[in-house]
Amino acid sequence: MSDFLIIGTFDGLHNGHRELIKYAKDKAEKHGMRSHILYFPYPPKFFFSNKKNNCMLTMPEEKEALLRSMNCDVTEALEFNAALASMPALEFLTGELIKKRNAGGIACGSDFSFGRNREGNSVFLKAECLRRSLIYYQHDFLMHKGKKISSSLIREMIANGQIEEANTCLGRPYSVYGTVQHGMGIGRKIGFPTANIEPMPGKMLPEGIYAALTEIEGKDYPSAASYGRRPTLNTLGGKLILETHILNFNGNLYGKRITVKFCHKLRNEMKFSSQDALIKSIETDKRNAENFFSNTPPLV
Repeated sequence: MSDFLIIGTFDGLHNGHRELIKYAKDKAEKHGMRSHILYFPYPPKFFFSNKKNNCMLTMPEEKEALLRSMNCDVTEALEFNAALASMPALEFLTGELIKKRNAGGIACGSDFSFGRNREGNSVFLKAECLRRSLIYYQHDFLMHKGKKISSSLIREMIANGQIEEANTCLGRPYSVYGTVQHGMGIGRKIGFPTANIEPMPGKMLPEGIYAALTEIEGKDYPSAASYGRRPTLNTLGGKLILETHILNFNGNLYGKRITVKFCHKLRNEMKFSSQDALIKSIETDKRNAENFFSNTPPLV
């Protein structure tokens, strides 16, 4: 049996990616092929730019789990490296796709390209598939407010604090997971205990204060989350940390893995004139988060 290859980077696995995979999966079934997702764990663009920090929507483990949830027959990671970067497009097609993976069909997005100097664009791929009697499927962009939904657009939204716009394009809340660590206990001392996690450095996170959902053992709890440097208390030496104050929750979370889902930006992080001023602001943040969840059904 041949495979219908669905190829891409799929950073974020946004609505456009999901629709591509769904349509390609249906085509594979109609043609009696296995649906086979072939993806790059790290976006090739960051291989060339050597950018490693605060740049990816999904870390490899997250991406693998999201792609497997699409229930294709095969989900396979292909590491992008110097050999692939210098490989001619025709060699990648014939060697990696046809010989190694027995491709009977190929599906990709309109802007997908591969091979040395990105020479394997959609025009090349369509022509080569026609010449070799391979089924070719190219999925058009989904649009959001006049712009194509893309990983780059979602990164831009997150960087600008437009978390609800990003969530709409993703089809789910943007999230990060990590293991709860022991901190300095400052939040508890001032009446707002937080669960602190230190995400992987490659993960893109939005600085600021957010209404969030904190997932603990499969259950979501409304929260007020902060990703920043604690400028008022100045206890981190400029280091970034994610803290989530879970509303109406009591329990020991140290050592547990939790997921923080960003739902709505409340404000930017700022330095206050005193600890008392900080406490008053946190009280306001807590009320605003409660109001958000009371009045706006979160995207889950």
